[in-house]
Amino acid sequence: MTPRKKSILLLGYAICLIVLVVLKFYGDIPAFLFRIQSNLDYLHAFGQIPMNVVPLRTLRMYAADLPSPIALVNLLGNILPWVPLGVLARWRFPSAKRSRVLFGLALFCLAAELVQLVTFTGSFDIDDWILSFVSGLAGVMVSDLFSSAFPKRPNL
Repeated sequence: MTPRKKSILLLGYAICLIVLVVLKFYGDIPAFLFRIQSNLDYLHAFGQIPMNVVPLRTLRMYAADLPSPIALVNLLGNILPWVPLGVLARWRFPSAKRSRVLFGLALFCLAAELVQLVTFTGSFDIDDWILSFVSGLAGVMVSDLFSSAFPKRPNL
């Protein structure tokens, strides 16, 4: 596959990730606007934007409630969608240093959290950033394992 097609696939997945996971827009405009209004109401009522900048605060809360479906959905929703992003990023940039790919992933995950903050579609949560980045890192590692286990064969 050409680098251009790989870039289009990576960009397409990143856009889907932002729309579905970050903005949580599933086609229901009234529900989407209600979520934004709820966050704006919170801002007006409490004078602050809902956010968590204390590492592991939310994760500890979810761990304590782990049989809870809400905790499970939140944890899996912050892990599963980001693994393919790491795989695709490494697949698109196979010759790049791993540290550069990880830096790009870290910035993208941070941008995703900031998009939620700026658009009032969610809250900025450092634990979400940690989970999404570690999941992207896992994707990069899986990609590296596969590329070393199944090296590219030269074209005959």
